[in-house]
Amino acid sequence: MRVKILAPASTSPAKIAQVRAYGAEIQLVEGPREESEAEAIRQSNDTFYASHNRQPLFLEGTTSLAYELWEDLGFRAPDNVVIPVGAGSSLLGCAVGFRELMKVGQDAK
Repeated sequence: MRVKILAPASTSPAKIAQVRAYGAEIQLVEGPREESEAEAIRQSNDTFYASHNRQPLFLEGTTSLAYELWEDLGFRAPDNVVIPVGAGSSLLGCAVGFRELMKVGQDAK
């Protein structure tokens, strides 16, 4: 599979070497990490953009975290959830999942 990775120009040489060792093309983009994402979105008009957060079924799958927490806590939603975020998919999934539980009256029993 041919893969093109867009990454900030400040990416460490070791990470760049690893990407190349796996056979992927790498394009370094000047600016902060967000500029790499913006460039990938711009290029997506001509190719497939594989960011997992832009795939609706991936995000839908992360809602299972909310459902599992709800079930493990005796079918009650917790008062708070602390989630480390990178791209934010776990946070978004919990927000969607808990909102769906509230909508059907299952947020607390």
